[in-house]
Amino acid sequence: MRKSNTEPLAEVLKQYIRAIGGEKKIKEIRLVKEWANIIGPNISKNTEKIFINNNKVYIRFNSPIIKQEIMLLKTEIIKRFNTVAGEKFIYDIVFL
Repeated sequence: MRKSNTEPLAEVLKQYIRAIGGEKKIKEIRLVKEWANIIGPNISKNTEKIFINNNKVYIRFNSPIIKQEIMLLKTEIIKRFNTVAGEKFIYDIVFL
């Protein structure tokens, strides 16, 4: 016999993720996966490392020339990240 107060598994998982504070981490992972779409494939393939922590994007490039170009576009890239996130989520970019 089924209980009448059952919930779909997807809803239970969403509630659990919310309860443990996992929504932020999921958003960070999603934004990192979108890096190539945000910046373009040519610059993306020259990215050695990218991660997000405490609403900051940390990026290391394998070319100092690309790093310099991207530093000039920092504000625009933050806007692109926030557009993909659907909210003001990224506040800064740190170049490694």
